[in-house]
Amino acid sequence: MTYVKHQASRGKWLEDAISICNMHYEDKGIALVRKVPTDVSFNTRTGRAFYKSKGMVDFVGIAKGKMIAFDTKNINAESIPFNNIKDHQEDYLLKVDELGGQAFFLIYFAKHKELYRLDIKEYMDIKESLDRKSIPYSYFRDMKGSVKSSDEITFDYLGMCETC
Repeated sequence: MTYVKHQASRGKWLEDAISICNMHYEDKGIALVRKVPTDVSFNTRTGRAFYKSKGMVDFVGIAKGKMIAFDTKNINAESIPFNNIKDHQEDYLLKVDELGGQAFFLIYFAKHKELYRLDIKEYMDIKESLDRKSIPYSYFRDMKGSVKSSDEITFDYLGMCETC
């Protein structure tokens, strides 16, 4: 069993911010994206909560006729450890990509107040080629453009993608 920790609520802020962006996408007719609920059970005897099953990813939806699926990661360090991304998340996103959908991670570096989009194929290439256990913030800063805001959308993560 995987126990829910207070640290898990750290990512709630990012999920809520992305959910608001998704409402704006829907209002503008750009995309329909929903948060995937996490199945949690509460043990009244011990007072602990736990995940009943492995979730897939945080969000799924459709944009410009293509399925999109992504997971959000809120990072308080200078790198994102590969072990922050679970095998079942990688597998799910790879399958979405193989079937023609858009599959990616949205990674928020809290210290820098910057959000980055990392497609699953790029993530897998980095994981296989990087001789370390994490992707440093400097990679994102130097190699990726951060997700910017546009109109009423705080994190316009679809605006940086030509095919979605």
